[in-house]
Amino acid sequence: MGSRVIRGHLVVVPIENSILYASRLYPRAASGQLPELKRVIAAYLGHIEVVRHTGHARP
Repeated sequence: MGSRVIRGHLVVVPIENSILYASRLYPRAASGQLPELKRVIAAYLGHIEVVRHTGHARP
């Protein structure tokens, strides 16, 4: 069996005359483990990025 993806809440942030959309993805293993944040999807000014979450904050 594979895993299931749980989508986090859609976050909408107004920036000047545009809007940033962001949503988190939590893959959940079939074995029933707790979901863990792995990726964030962001869209801004027509660009879409899928970023891996490492669990570390940038300085």
